[in-house]
Amino acid sequence: MPSPRQRSGDAGERIARRFLEKKGYSIVDEHVRTRNGEIDLIALDGNELVFIEVKMRTNGVFGSAEDAITDQKLARLQQAIDAYLLLYPESQPYRLDCICIIIENHTPRIRHYESCG
Repeated sequence: MPSPRQRSGDAGERIARRFLEKKGYSIVDEHVRTRNGEIDLIALDGNELVFIEVKMRTNGVFGSAEDAITDQKLARLQQAIDAYLLLYPESQPYRLDCICIIIENHTPRIRHYESCG
């Protein structure tokens, strides 16, 4: 059975997925594990491959969703992206986006940061 943290992460990724699809992105993959870490979502925005990190918070106890996207986290994500691109070298051009979600009164507020890494 998934932990509450895992269920929350999955819920955030579902919200992000719907948000991106409404913006016209095509989801290519999700929960991609590489030897260097996990990539939450991979999508196409036109002909550009987009690797997406999703952070969601339901309260401010642990800081904002943006606070969780540290330089160290971005460096690990870049390593995971590099490992993915070794498997799929034709996957160029690409960028890393971050989606931050805060749930307020049962309503998600979504902030999409393009090229955050």
